[in-house]
Amino acid sequence: MDRDRERQYPTKRPYDGGHSGHSGHSGAASKKQRLVDTNAVSKKQGLVSTVSKTNGHYESKSRPAIHQLSPVKALDAKDLPALPAIAEKWQSPVFTHPSQGNQEVAGGPMLNYDRLEFLGDAYLEIMATRALWNLGAAGLSAARMAAMREAMVKNETLNVYALAYGLDKKLKISDGSRPTRREAQVKIHGDVFEAYVAAVVLSKADGDKGFGGEGVLTNGDMPGFKVAEEWLTKLWMASGKLQDVSRQEDVESKGTLQKRIGGKGVYLNYVEERERIVHVGKGIEQYFVGVYLTGWGYENQHLGSGEGLSKKAAGMAAAKDAIETKAELLPTVHRSLPIVHRSLPIVHRSVPIIHHRILAATTRRPSSTMPDSAKPAECPYRTVNVGGGGVRNRDWWPTELRLDILRQNGGSIDPYKGELDYAAAFKSLDYNALKKDLRAVLTDSKDWWPADFGHYGGLFQRFAPLNSWPDNASLDKGRQLLWPVKQKYGSKISWADLFLLIGNVALEDMGVKTTGFAGGRADTWESDASVYWGAETTWLGNEERYSAGGTVRGSEKDIHTRTLEEPLAATHMGLIYVNPEGPDGVPDPKAAARDIRTTFGRMAMNDEETVALIAGGHTFGKTHGAGPADHVGKEPNAFLTYLYKYEWELEKSPAGANQWVAKTDDLIIPNAFDAGKKQKPTMLTTDLALRYDPAYNKISKHYLEHPDEFQEAFSRAWFKLLHRDLGPRSRWLGPELPKEHFIWEDVVPAGPTLSESDVAGLKKDILATGIEPTKLIAAAWASASSFRGSDRRGGANGARIRFTNWEVNNPAQFKQVLAALEGVQQKFGKVSIADLIVLAGVAGLEKASGVAVPFTPGRGDATLEQTDLASYEHLKPAIDGFRNYGHGTDRVRTEQFLVDRAQLLNLSIPELTVLVGGLRVLSQNWDGSDKGVFTKRPGTLTNDFFVNLLDLNTEWKAVDTETFEGLDRKTGQKLWTGTRADLIFGSHPELRAVAEVYAQADAQDKFVKDFVAAFDKVLNLDRFDVHQAAAAGKPRL
Repeated sequence: MDRDRERQYPTKRPYDGGHSGHSGHSGAASKKQRLVDTNAVSKKQGLVSTVSKTNGHYESKSRPAIHQLSPVKALDAKDLPALPAIAEKWQSPVFTHPSQGNQEVAGGPMLNYDRLEFLGDAYLEIMATRALWNLGAAGLSAARMAAMREAMVKNETLNVYALAYGLDKKLKISDGSRPTRREAQVKIHGDVFEAYVAAVVLSKADGDKGFGGEGVLTNGDMPGFKVAEEWLTKLWMASGKLQDVSRQEDVESKGTLQKRIGGKGVYLNYVEERERIVHVGKGIEQYFVGVYLTGWGYENQHLGSGEGLSKKAAGMAAAKDAIETKAELLPTVHRSLPIVHRSLPIVHRSVPIIHHRILAATTRRPSSTMPDSAKPAECPYRTVNVGGGGVRNRDWWPTELRLDILRQNGGSIDPYKGELDYAAAFKSLDYNALKKDLRAVLTDSKDWWPADFGHYGGLFQRFAPLNSWPDNASLDKGRQLLWPVKQKYGSKISWADLFLLIGNVALEDMGVKTTGFAGGRADTWESDASVYWGAETTWLGNEERYSAGGTVRGSEKDIHTRTLEEPLAATHMGLIYVNPEGPDGVPDPKAAARDIRTTFGRMAMNDEETVALIAGGHTFGKTHGAGPADHVGKEPNAFLTYLYKYEWELEKSPAGANQWVAKTDDLIIPNAFDAGKKQKPTMLTTDLALRYDPAYNKISKHYLEHPDEFQEAFSRAWFKLLHRDLGPRSRWLGPELPKEHFIWEDVVPAGPTLSESDVAGLKKDILATGIEPTKLIAAAWASASSFRGSDRRGGANGARIRFTNWEVNNPAQFKQVLAALEGVQQKFGKVSIADLIVLAGVAGLEKASGVAVPFTPGRGDATLEQTDLASYEHLKPAIDGFRNYGHGTDRVRTEQFLVDRAQLLNLSIPELTVLVGGLRVLSQNWDGSDKGVFTKRPGTLTNDFFVNLLDLNTEWKAVDTETFEGLDRKTGQKLWTGTRADLIFGSHPELRAVAEVYAQADAQDKFVKDFVAAFDKVLNLDRFDVHQAAAAGKPRL
């Protein structure tokens, strides 16, 4: 995913449950997918990459995403290198959990695996680093090497190894400490594996004196170290962690070459040019591959050759060689021109916007050398898969009445003008009366749109494009049916809540015991312009979203191996989830299961939840043979019963679509409108996937045999679907809130209260630690800026940053700050780490600015048990322009990622501008570099960034497509170094207009005031309790 996208549990907009005016049937397709849980997919599928060979040729069917490390390859026993033996004295401690006490070791202290794991962790880091370096990774960036090493030694990887060797079966742990959650199990298994590594080293150490003897952390001269290192290198190779080390920099080459060369009747063949070389003793194989072109007048024309530690890596190298050495043979790829935004002409300015020419010159331009038949005619922004990119409403409906021109006049588009306190209005609602009215709607069949079986239960968007999707046909009738209810209750119930509540009431009316319901979704008044729906220009198209890797556009059609573009979840433009006929209309249930797992996985659903939602939801649809209204709910397993009772044969529906009909003469399904007619049961290809996919089949059979569990699983999954993006419980409204707290809520315990004197004292204690103010600010920003407005996750509350090791946060520096703050906490007592992290930023900013900065206490500290680590990992930014972390791609420019991140933080254009300028002079780059630090007094909050950026005595020249140098026009001396994320504030007309305000001679005070306000806003984005208190007029500290 180009943004990770930030990555269960999708990007980005995980289920758009109505808070933005979309709801119900928006489903997967409405996701910006800021949060995508690919774990559910990778855990079932193992490696994403598969290679098939035919007649000496091989073709890479799919590959990991460019910004995504390969998942751990599933290991067979035959793949495993032999497990080294360990000395008898280490046998017991290695497998003893701390809950079992300690085991005495001859010549050493009392031990369990806890301390051995500490030592093994250090060995693993060293060995992984040596393996990467020795196999050619030295040429990669430090960031890339660190990411690869992390993939080799993280708990998820070590857990797979521990299970493969059966180490988990030897674990001695008390019943009370045995974990039930997968994350905790993974950690324990990873710890045992680390302990075993330490035991291997210690078992063969020269002069070993037991744990604590000399040489415990010595280098590779130790015999035990060498044994462990050789074993682990083979293991990493067998599991795919080292196969492509030497060519990691080439991962985009095949996709780039394919786009450059692609066209009808044009083919690339990758051929093994000579026998592989086996490096005896290292377990390493070296491959040699050439790429050949057929098409554009050539027949098997050699383009390039490459070598690598796998066929795939060699193929990537060959593609890179072709791009670099055979450019004259390749049609040039059509690249997007820089966007020239429509803006008011700046006629009053005599100074040209010089930076615009510089940025434009470093953006790849299209070439006219590609044949006209191969050139895509497209909007340059159509393929940008971040906020605001992709096909927009205007593309679908170019003649739609334009209201955006009225927004230029200022003022709110909210007809309530911000005066409606929706939470207070909802609390005044007669909730039970509303539900009674909704039940009446469900059974009040209208002549102009009769209800199926006399019940509207399966029927229930408001804004484009959802309201016109092919998958949402007839939902306009559902909105019309609800209008009398909405009209009656007015502002006390939003459309967003009403759309979801009617669905919940419908399930209850059909016999489902739901988990509960929470309101709290206020309406918006226009379509969400930030959602990336895809790049296709035809309804039901999917020609852009499938490729071999999922991060670049392509037309990969192999339905068994292709990868859906991230951050999308829907398989076709305009579908909610997947094609019910099967992938691309192919009636293949197993291939359909692959699509289902991807789509629902990116909606934060695991296999059990997916089966429950599909089987439960399809119990109520007439396509699947539901009974009359008074029978619905009597047999909740009817769908699963039919699924397994009959064999199925393919037929065409009356509309010509592929569907399956039971091989039976039984006419048992009632007709929706003629009680005298019966028909055979029918299924969709996606229904049969629940039977013919091995994993889904196991779950489906279990639910069939245990209907109570099925009912419970459906209710819980349905509740999760409706509430996944509602935010913390402080936003939940109504009398039907469940008592149980769910892991996906990101639960945060209540924090202790602090007085003004407490806060003042804590500030002094924090500054007394001697940590530089810039580091204190960095810690607070790192914690708070993890927030995502799309699904209201992340932020400083809970201090979950403690459980991450994200490179963008400069882990070594953050740990230094965290250790100091923990010391302050121990001294003071009643204060959370979450509050201390934020307060540290406040204290640091006050020191840097000389002004008071607001602070509101009350944050709590989440525990590891309250945190879904796999889900939380998707909040990690792949690119963060606020801290000059990462850079753009061929598809999305760095500055576009910056704006996308600002949109996630709910920032305005002035807030984005002032924050970047302030963070730069406060030395907040992730790596401490001077890029964008346009000041001679770093660490002091000044408007120097804007003054020096717009200084006419500075000439900006490109070093490469991402980096620029500011030179003195007279002397040529280098003054500054900046990035695209810096110079965009001098290039883009609207951003420059704001930058000029802050660069004015009288702007220093305004700049500081605005920066403090924007910084404070980010620190409190997740404090919904504070927002509500502010609405009630309660003061802040």
